[in-house]
Amino acid sequence: MSSFTIHDKVSGHEIKTWYLNSLEMEVDTIDGEAAWASFMDHKPVDFKVPRKPRNTKKVSSTPSERANTGFDDAMCEARLYNDSLGCQCSSKKVEGQRLCKAHQNEADKHDGQVKNGFINEERPTHHYGDETLSLIPWHDVELPEKKKKTPKAQTSGEPKKQRKCGNCGMPGHNKKNCKNSSSDSDKPESVADLMAKLAIAQAAQAAEAAEVEQVAEEVAAEVVAEVEQDEELDEDLTIGEEDDASPLIDCTFEGVYYARDPNDNIVYDDDSFEVGTWDSVNALIEFNKKGQQLHKKLKAAV
Repeated sequence: MSSFTIHDKVSGHEIKTWYLNSLEMEVDTIDGEAAWASFMDHKPVDFKVPRKPRNTKKVSSTPSERANTGFDDAMCEARLYNDSLGCQCSSKKVEGQRLCKAHQNEADKHDGQVKNGFINEERPTHHYGDETLSLIPWHDVELPEKKKKTPKAQTSGEPKKQRKCGNCGMPGHNKKNCKNSSSDSDKPESVADLMAKLAIAQAAQAAEAAEVEQVAEEVAAEVVAEVEQDEELDEDLTIGEEDDASPLIDCTFEGVYYARDPNDNIVYDDDSFEVGTWDSVNALIEFNKKGQQLHKKLKAAV
């Protein structure tokens, strides 16, 4: 018979298992101490509390499948880039509005427009519908080739100009090798001239130091402003369908906006698509294969 002391601690899971085991007792045939002994015999042996199932992230469908999904009126009406194929945002609308919380915050900052337009409206060619901004590289859009700059002499057919001497103005030699230089240049400079040049150099150095200090203060102010702005954005930015999800941290890389999850350092693009992980030591993104291809397209469009 199993031993048990009344004041011993028993978990709820163990009591449940013990109770289910005791249902097998033949109560009608035993009573008193025999019933207690039989009940004790049903105490779980080497009981282990069952592990709580881990929350696994929902495996997203492929970009092609997301692009072919029909319009859902209960979901946010913002269009996601979705690897250049476009699709509807999978987050729920804010009550009384047509967008989710994240896209509504974005629209409030851009006169009611979202970056890739609305899924139930005509697909835009430029971000936020502004032709002065970047062209959106949709899968069926041919991007214009960047023209290489050529030297002016090659385009106009004019011969390349020769450099002239800074002393006499004649081509074919420089000031150091000039034969027309005055003999006065070979004379040593006076103390007064040297002192004057030193004063000019010191004044220029002081002015340059003051300018550098002013630029440093302006840069520091801009950095503080950007950090404050990023902190405000991090408070508003969420991922997934629930409003209480972990806020993302802006980790824009090579001019392309990305955000990372501070809990697992997974990096997402503005369509909530996983592109890689954040390397905090080197402060860069380690892209996965799909993220690397997507980054090249977005970088070319910037």
